[in-house]
Amino acid sequence: MMSEIIINKELFNKELQKEIHKGFNRHSLSTIGHEWRLDTYAFVAKDDEVLAGVCVVNFFWGVVHIKCLYVAEKYRKKGLGTNLVNSAIKYGLDNKFTFALVETMSYQALDFYKKMGFYLEFTQKGFSYGTSLHHLRKELKNSEGN
Repeated sequence: MMSEIIINKELFNKELQKEIHKGFNRHSLSTIGHEWRLDTYAFVAKDDEVLAGVCVVNFFWGVVHIKCLYVAEKYRKKGLGTNLVNSAIKYGLDNKFTFALVETMSYQALDFYKKMGFYLEFTQKGFSYGTSLHHLRKELKNSEGN
């Protein structure tokens, strides 16, 4: 018989993240024979020491997952967001990743990502304030077809 399990709400931290990743890794090794690996990077643009923009990306299972894109208001509509996303996509292409994905809320950047060649896979409705979450994908192919 298992002892009583207590569930608490805690702030997510690096230690907890490491423990989760160890568990994921053990499971993926035991089921498919490959390590589960998640690398998170930030492509950061600064103007002197001021943050102009950042694209935070998870790289896992051969996919570029754009977690967030932020461009400070002063730097918007000048191509910085495109350059940040393209930096992440270039990394994916250089490493022969298969596709890139991103989620964006209905009031955010759907048209921006479509202009960058992402296509809408599906939309989840029912979020607060009448908003929806769009899931987009872009196939990654370099000049050799991969």
